[in-house]
Amino acid sequence: MNDPHTNFITGTYLQAEGTWNTKYVNLSEAFKRKETPSQNGEGGLINDIFERCLPQNKWCFEAGVGDGFNLSNTNYLLKNKGWNGVLIENDPKNFDPLKECYKGFDKVHIFYESLTEDNLESYLNKCKVPLNFDLFSLDIDSPFDDKVWENLKNYRPNLVCIEIDAFEHDLSVESFQPVIVESDGRVGGHSLGKMMRIAKQKGYDYLCANYCNAFFIEPEFAKPIMI
Repeated sequence: MNDPHTNFITGTYLQAEGTWNTKYVNLSEAFKRKETPSQNGEGGLINDIFERCLPQNKWCFEAGVGDGFNLSNTNYLLKNKGWNGVLIENDPKNFDPLKECYKGFDKVHIFYESLTEDNLESYLNKCKVPLNFDLFSLDIDSPFDDKVWENLKNYRPNLVCIEIDAFEHDLSVESFQPVIVESDGRVGGHSLGKMMRIAKQKGYDYLCANYCNAFFIEPEFAKPIMI
């Protein structure tokens, strides 16, 4: 089996069974856009989607945001598009750079905290985030990121970007315990099959995935890119 990291870097777009959800316009070229600092072009796709499906309130949430710039999926929206945001980071070495990154950005709410399985909504409530906020991005290298999304009961974001295991893309695998082995790039995330099951239960459509992140979209919001 080829290394999925190499596949992505050389331009092969790795998804479940190698396909985009054919209900939607294929936007995979957007991963190659260069205006965002995200890990593997996720920000390019996010920007493309919100150019085609207009944001409803310009609110985003990102956990595991790092220093606010490197690998961030929300930096471009917050700094260049005037979005409101809730950012959570629990690594002390990143927190001061994160605060500096958004110094003077009053619309950005920053928390030095750790997400648990069921405390996310308390942060959203505190910041008066709209129930249908536009973007939910979760990358916390955790064995319970599936629970974080499952327990988001009162909010329904329009676009979800969530970490998946970099090596387990068999859609039949739903019961999967993430392992953390940083030496080979596996740093948490549930199987794509598990996340697709949660998405279906919540009424989301699977859109696509690269080797370590999957995208799910709210069907009504996504009508402009439906085929």
